[in-house]
Amino acid sequence: MRGQVQQGRRWIDLAQDQALMDGNHLDPALYGALLNSAGVLDFQTGAYGRARQLLAGAVTLRRTIGDKVELSASLTNLGNVLCLQGDFERGGELFEESLTLGRELDDNWDVAAALNNLGNVSKALGEDERAAERFEESLSLFRDLGDTWNAAIALNNLGNIADRHADWVKATQLLEESLASFRALNDPWGTAVVLCNLSYVALHVGDIQRGRVLASESLRSLREAGDTGQVPEAVEALGLAMGELGYAETMIRLLAASSMRREEMGVPGEQPRAEAVAQAITKARAVTGEPNFDAAWKQGRAMTVEELLDYALGLGEDPARAR
Repeated sequence: MRGQVQQGRRWIDLAQDQALMDGNHLDPALYGALLNSAGVLDFQTGAYGRARQLLAGAVTLRRTIGDKVELSASLTNLGNVLCLQGDFERGGELFEESLTLGRELDDNWDVAAALNNLGNVSKALGEDERAAERFEESLSLFRDLGDTWNAAIALNNLGNIADRHADWVKATQLLEESLASFRALNDPWGTAVVLCNLSYVALHVGDIQRGRVLASESLRSLREAGDTGQVPEAVEALGLAMGELGYAETMIRLLAASSMRREEMGVPGEQPRAEAVAQAITKARAVTGEPNFDAAWKQGRAMTVEELLDYALGLGEDPARAR
């Protein structure tokens, strides 16, 4: 999968270079598709700054030529990038526009996708009841359409809502159903996302070893998928687990590496998980003392993504490597 993403990026770069050389000879609809595809690939590999620029270009171009069908897709893609970077107000506006277009075009798939994305905005703003309503409506539409993949996404999101409200039985049921769908579809990215969320549920109920294993499995699937954008979330889950197991300096390295990735991508942590990470860092500083904390933090911040994955996956297999 990683090779396929990299090959796709190379082909799009070549096509874009050719388009720039050809200037006005390239069909605007084709160039809009090129910008959108390049933005999606950058989004999938965590290059959110470039993805934002490319997708904004696709939105502008598709608005200009009046391509409402493809505009809806670009609005959704750009909205997702903006929300990951913490701009929920602007992202929500784009999702609302996509929802309006979907209803205007009588496209239930676009309506379902917009509702799911608006649910994520509501969740980020702390409007969990509204978020759950939107996820439920989205899930129903995707099931009616026979879209198993997006139905699994909606189930995952509903599982997150249940987790936030400490309904861990319901959260586990929803997430396990989502995980089964992604595994049946042989989708490593979806599998990784749900495994990460299940790891947080395990941590919340006190099953620390299970949380550690699930976080490690999530990272392994992300490596298979070639997706680095989701790495910080899973690394933080693994770090919290290692801290609970008594490996404070290991936790510091992991959380430092995660903070570096987030800064590079411009992606803040989602609450309440970000607060849990902040509290763990404060506690670790007190436990280890400033010199040890600073040394471990520096080591973590210096890791490349591949070094971080190697380190984290080794801990997943054998936490004793932390010593």
